[in-house]
Amino acid sequence: MNTDRQFHLDAETSDSEKRRREEHFHTVEVPRLRLIGFALVTALVLLREAFVSESHTDPVRIAVIVVTYSLVSWLVLYAGFAKVRPFVNLGTVFLAVDIIFFVLAIYLTGGDRSWLFFLLFIRTADQANTSFRRAEHRDVSWPAEIFKVALLYSANFYISLTARTAERLRARLVSAIRLSRKLVGQLQDQSHELNEARRAAEKASRVKSEFLANMSHEIRTPMNGILGLTSLTLESPLTADQHENLTLVQASAASLMQILNDILDLSKIEAERMTIDPVRFHVREWLDRCVKPLVKSARAKGLELASGVADGVPNEVIADASRLQQVLTNLIGNAIKFTEHGRVDVRVALEEQTVDAAVLHISVADTGIGIPADRQQAVFRAFTQVDSSTTRRYGGTGLGLTISRNLVAMMGGRLRLESEEARGSRFHFTTRVGLPVAGSVPAPGPAKIEKPGYQDKPMHVLLVEDNLVNQRLASRLLEKKGHTVRTASTGSEGLDALQRERFDLAFMDVQMPDIDGLTVTRIIREREARGAFPANPNGRLPIIALTAHAMVGDRERCLQAGMDGYLSKPIDAAALAEEIRRVVSTDVTSHK
Repeated sequence: MNTDRQFHLDAETSDSEKRRREEHFHTVEVPRLRLIGFALVTALVLLREAFVSESHTDPVRIAVIVVTYSLVSWLVLYAGFAKVRPFVNLGTVFLAVDIIFFVLAIYLTGGDRSWLFFLLFIRTADQANTSFRRAEHRDVSWPAEIFKVALLYSANFYISLTARTAERLRARLVSAIRLSRKLVGQLQDQSHELNEARRAAEKASRVKSEFLANMSHEIRTPMNGILGLTSLTLESPLTADQHENLTLVQASAASLMQILNDILDLSKIEAERMTIDPVRFHVREWLDRCVKPLVKSARAKGLELASGVADGVPNEVIADASRLQQVLTNLIGNAIKFTEHGRVDVRVALEEQTVDAAVLHISVADTGIGIPADRQQAVFRAFTQVDSSTTRRYGGTGLGLTISRNLVAMMGGRLRLESEEARGSRFHFTTRVGLPVAGSVPAPGPAKIEKPGYQDKPMHVLLVEDNLVNQRLASRLLEKKGHTVRTASTGSEGLDALQRERFDLAFMDVQMPDIDGLTVTRIIREREARGAFPANPNGRLPIIALTAHAMVGDRERCLQAGMDGYLSKPIDAAALAEEIRRVVSTDVTSHK
């Protein structure tokens, strides 16, 4: 009988056989199985590399590593198992080391995506010694073996569920990435559309500004002639009918100019280019200047126009007097227009005051037609009136209150309305004003103050203007003040005149057919610097822009080009005289 199959009753012999079988198992059988197993793994890697196109493993390196490990471990076990057995079981050590090389093979074939991941489960089963007999003389403990198998498959099932969950998470991540890319694309498209819309809006704004500028120029130029020549004719001997007719022409032209100014003011407000320029002024004198021009129209309708300033209101304040006057004039004009009988009251009161500032409360009340409650907010919208019949009966564009409300807001206040239909209306607003510091220079009074260095004497004036009507009007206004005028229809003619004659003052149109007025002014300043012109009394020719350009920034462009003053058409005789006084006196003072 084969001794391996013999059953020994002698305990010593039985232990010796057991040690011999254990040594044979660890030094021969396990190393042989290890070599065969790793060889099979290498063969599987080679087959996958050959048949799977997307595989990017290195089968040669894997084969060298695992086969070398199998042979070296076999040699170490064969030579040293018995020697170190009393201290450590080399077979168990190399069974543990096997796991490292299994993991290495998995890493070299893709890591967590490796198709060799199942080796870990097989190795776990091997390590668990799930054989039917651990020794030939022992029976199988079926409950224990079934539990081990169940545990192995439960772990495998758990790993599978985890992998499925991970796959779901990966799918969600991929879906989120795709959604993110889609949203980014949509945002880029929307950004492109917004940029296109912004460019279109900017283009539309430029077109609008150009249209308003051209409209302003083309309307102001003939209106300048109508208003100016009408004023000059009214000063000449006329019959009663002629005087009445020309007065109506003048009033109609003035109304048309007011409409144009309202449209330009609204465009400035919409473009946020309307500016507030605070100055020091007398409140009571300012109110008189606002009310006085409207007294005549109120009396013509049989209305009483009353005004007053409360006792507590400071005499002098710092604010934009011209813009406040624009608002108040509009409110008083509306009150007179919509009131058939009764009175219009204008009041200025003090709402609050500190050391350096105050809040004024200004109100205009009338006994006119009133405004229904459901239309009181609509009247503040542009081009809107109470109803269409109001427009037909009273006229107007519906811009005045819109502009007034915006101007009041820019000055730190709010325009309000209280009205009852058929009983009258009360418009009132507040505005914050500064208070002058004690000891500072007082505001100039209404008296005319002669500026130092200026003498109201006849001057030789160059008028560069391409429109014949405007040439005639400006020449007549200047000649009435005792000045001599030399006209030029183009910029080139103006430059030629300066080469031949000496002038005390020049008026320059901006828009001309050959060389525009800004360019002519720059050429004049450049030639003056070189001494190319005959000497002027002050060494520098004062130039005043006389133009129909009245948009935001036009005045600044004229001054930057080298001009000294600016007058917009239509020409007002008083404004013309004052601008001449300011420019010439400033020029004289600066050259003293």
